[in-house]
Amino acid sequence: MLNTGSGSGGVCPPDPGGAPADGAGRRHAECSGSPRLRLSFALNGWRDCDAGWFGVLRVLLNDEADGSLMAWLRECEWCDGARLILSWRGQDAAIAAVEFTLTRAEPAVGAQVERGFLSWLQQLSALSDQQLRHYARLAQRRLNSQTPLDQLRDLAFDAPALHRIAPPAWQRWLSRFRPEGVSRLWITGQVRGDPVRSRGFDLRLAPFILPAVTPARPPTLRFYAGNASPRTPPLPWRPPVSPNAPPAESVPLRHIAANEAPVLMLYPAPGSDFTEVQGHILQAALRALGGNLVHIGGELRIERRQDVWLLQLGADEMTMPAALEAISARLRVLTQAVIRQGRRARQYELRREQEQIPVRRLLSQLPRWLRTADGAGAEQGPEQEDGASRRLTEISWQGTLYGGSDGLRQTLSRMLGRFPGAFTAASFPAAADAACSSAAAFPPSPCLHPAMRRLAHSAGNRPRRAIR
Repeated sequence: MLNTGSGSGGVCPPDPGGAPADGAGRRHAECSGSPRLRLSFALNGWRDCDAGWFGVLRVLLNDEADGSLMAWLRECEWCDGARLILSWRGQDAAIAAVEFTLTRAEPAVGAQVERGFLSWLQQLSALSDQQLRHYARLAQRRLNSQTPLDQLRDLAFDAPALHRIAPPAWQRWLSRFRPEGVSRLWITGQVRGDPVRSRGFDLRLAPFILPAVTPARPPTLRFYAGNASPRTPPLPWRPPVSPNAPPAESVPLRHIAANEAPVLMLYPAPGSDFTEVQGHILQAALRALGGNLVHIGGELRIERRQDVWLLQLGADEMTMPAALEAISARLRVLTQAVIRQGRRARQYELRREQEQIPVRRLLSQLPRWLRTADGAGAEQGPEQEDGASRRLTEISWQGTLYGGSDGLRQTLSRMLGRFPGAFTAASFPAAADAACSSAAAFPPSPCLHPAMRRLAHSAGNRPRRAIR
């Protein structure tokens, strides 16, 4: 597996100085999109019985809770995302790659990301049996949440589920990720090099050398163990305000009675002029908090449904008020780093839309066009979106609580007084109430075209609950 690094797929050990003169094992490839750094590892002695650890490593890499690697990289504004790829697998060897989406096309940023990642790899070997079992459960939960087709794809082309958990086996498997056997691929939009044809593709490759940088202070990373609450910074596990002293006056909160775990859904009211940039800023501001909730069985999602941004919080009745208070606190103080991260996410999305086939681009724009034709909103231009990115406090919201007790609804309606922005009563037709109560449909926004609303009610999509 270890060779001279010929071509972009070569796996070649770097010299002790970290920057070889000839650039062997390091390639600079031209490709459109955001700048990326891909680190590939040759895993000699690969055994199928150890392949289940691959899913645990992916969950650890994608962990976004406070104190995780991704939370630290985003706080430093070096990286916006990472993914683990099993590039190739043979009978007794494999090639695994970690690809980081960088915030800037600067090799110094990639060098800091690599140093942080290698330091994180060393800390993984100290995970306890309880911590490994916790992340293995999260890996299984990730697999169960996928569609049947995606599950089959993972089982066919990725690693099987893990059945035996033991720290010595984990340490033995992790030792194959040797820093001296890493191969680096730097991907940017402009490369000065000779064209190369490889497996039918025309590529432009050039040697790449990571610069010598002053190492950043090693991150203080944390790993969780199931029921142990996160420590940095923890959620207030008890309601921060007693029922006798409500934090604010009650706001309108629609309640759909159901004998299931509660799910709180917040969405911009029709005509509130909520922009795409603001939606991505919400995601950036609450990403770490959502990662915290995952470790205690909860869930926090900020996503777009039918061109309507929805904040969906799922947790037990004791945790939900504390989680809502933490959400409101983070949204009341938005840092410039969070705003910049949200704007970059919007730019990434626009670039992905431009690369799609025309029919997919038309389908993605259809809900917005219908909403505009119905007189409920207008499409925002880039300048308007940029100017509205800081005005989350001016947004008018509507809320729905699915499940839970009436006491929980009263508590949440008071605590929503601390949420940035104002709340208006959600008005839905009687048919919509019946559909939501019987089929537990995810409530569509009334700003959609009537035909789209009927289609959503007839679909009967169930909300994604965190507690199962």
